[in-house]
Amino acid sequence: MAQINFGGVEEKVVTREEFPLEKAREVLRDETIAVIGYGVQGPGQSLNLKDNGFNVIVGQREGSKSWDKAVADGWVPGKTLFGIEEAARRATIIQYLLSDAGQIAVWPTIEKHLAPGKALYFSHGFGITYKERTGIVPPAGVDVILIAPKGSGTSLRRMFLQGRGLNSSYAVFQDATGRAFERVVALGIGVGSGYLFETDFKREVYSDLTGERGTLMGAIQGIFAAQYDTLRAHGHTPSEAFNETVEELTQSLMPLVAENGMDWMYANCSTTAQRGALDWWKRFRDATKPVFEELYGEVAAGNDKLMERIGVPAEPCRQVGTVIHVAVDGQYAGHILIADVVKPTAKAAIQALKAAGVEKTVMLTGDRDQVAQQVAGALGVDQVYSQLLPADKVEKVEQLLEEKPPKKKLAFVGDGINDAPVLSRADIGIAMGAMGSDAAIEAADVVLMDDDPMQIPKAIKISRKCLGIVYQNIVFAIGVKGVCLVLGALGIANMWLAIFADVGVMILAVLNAIRALFVKNL
Repeated sequence: MAQINFGGVEEKVVTREEFPLEKAREVLRDETIAVIGYGVQGPGQSLNLKDNGFNVIVGQREGSKSWDKAVADGWVPGKTLFGIEEAARRATIIQYLLSDAGQIAVWPTIEKHLAPGKALYFSHGFGITYKERTGIVPPAGVDVILIAPKGSGTSLRRMFLQGRGLNSSYAVFQDATGRAFERVVALGIGVGSGYLFETDFKREVYSDLTGERGTLMGAIQGIFAAQYDTLRAHGHTPSEAFNETVEELTQSLMPLVAENGMDWMYANCSTTAQRGALDWWKRFRDATKPVFEELYGEVAAGNDKLMERIGVPAEPCRQVGTVIHVAVDGQYAGHILIADVVKPTAKAAIQALKAAGVEKTVMLTGDRDQVAQQVAGALGVDQVYSQLLPADKVEKVEQLLEEKPPKKKLAFVGDGINDAPVLSRADIGIAMGAMGSDAAIEAADVVLMDDDPMQIPKAIKISRKCLGIVYQNIVFAIGVKGVCLVLGALGIANMWLAIFADVGVMILAVLNAIRALFVKNL
């Protein structure tokens, strides 16, 4: 492995010279690579792998905009483009490139196809680093690896087409096969990396989260705003403030820095700019460093079970409520008590559900058992499971699905990102749309836009009324037409009866269907 000197520190690096593309192809010769997700990183990585001669398929939700984009990029449905589950089933290497929220929601589908010997690939370490909260815990028999290109998927693809490579980080979290290193490096070369720098999942997450909220976006936007506002406050025109703040940096200076480096910029900028850099850079460093330190600070927050898993002893809280324990840098810092306010209509909603024929109500919550039992008792909930992590909720729902009679349905109501996997697994997923997370809304079958639980029994009544009307119309239409057929066969029916059996029945069926519009009093 090559060595490269970064600021006086020797770092390990893999280059295309020591690990050429031909070697990467040989390592992955018998592998099927499934790129799950076609959003930010998916297009660039999958297309680069395909153009480099690897066996690649794409897994994406059919009918989505990303599916259509994949088709436009040349992926063929049924041959190289499949639904997410089918792609995961076919793959020996699953490149899990969905968003963080998407990874949480789809994880139950991916997990069941992680047979021993397969590899699970990430481009961001979030799901694994915070596995206690995401529920993404890979089985022991698979390799868990990471290639994190230091740029967008668009940049990765553009530089590949230009014959250039984008620097990437690589990491091995779990080496079950003994081949994890050669697999991850081969994939790093395959997706179009230039240099591959060694890291681990946690360091990748922390550096990435700091960089994305820091210089990548937060700091740049903040500095732009500060300089622009200062110039405007001293009488400069908007165009002048914009050009001196944004235009000159983005269109002139930064492209030159990217092409030639800072030493070249020092040598080729004006004396005023040189003096500005030398006189002011330390003051900008000192002013912003506390912000970056705050960004980087390691904070873990969660329930008793999370504290237990990360090895931090939590102090009990003597008051009733939801307790969020906080640990900073591995040390217990205290806890936050949140007393939930039960929705005014929640108890009435539970009663209405039972009146509508719902046989059993179950509460799945991450709250303390004391709080959960108190709320369940007040609302009249039949069964309670408390102190659950996201993966635990999925496990309980699977258990409930196995226990219910074959013809019965299980509905789940939730609103948070942690509820998304359960919403997608239940027979009917119901999300709270007003305050619910995007992940929950996307995973649900039904979305309540006003977050009123009383709308759930009302939705049941509306659906039953609609189905009743449908059945009425079917029986009426078939019955009338059957009678007319019999009368016609006997020579009794005339043309007017035939017209009634066709047009008349249709009009009556439509008039009957109009009753479905009247739902205010349900």
